[in-house]
Amino acid sequence: MASCIIKPFEFERLNSALLAYNGLVSLLEDQDKLNQVELDQCILYKEQPLPIQLPKGIDKNTLTLTWEKIKVLEQSLFSTEEMAKYVGISRVSMRKYLEFIRQIGTLELELSYGTVGRPVYKYRRINSVDDFIQRYL
Repeated sequence: MASCIIKPFEFERLNSALLAYNGLVSLLEDQDKLNQVELDQCILYKEQPLPIQLPKGIDKNTLTLTWEKIKVLEQSLFSTEEMAKYVGISRVSMRKYLEFIRQIGTLELELSYGTVGRPVYKYRRINSVDDFIQRYL
């Protein structure tokens, strides 16, 4: 049975694939026959996927709150600082959450260059990808 992961991938994605593969091998070794529900759930992933562990420093409650605030903004651009104030956490912490959400493919990043100073990181939600983040919430 072949499985593919498209590069570049994050450790969490690789870990999830390995855990899913391990679960599938265990299921196949423990049973002589599979019924359709087991086949759909374990091989085709039609049911809820295996829970995914969050990276160190990312709290599920804060991630959920951040995602809820992002959904309210819909397609508008927002900065790390704006979202930090909106959620009520530090800019440094918010950057970590926004980068995590971006890495799983749910936000896109734009750099906004002003006349003087550092560029401002602006994020925008990618509408069609709510399922990616739901695995983490």
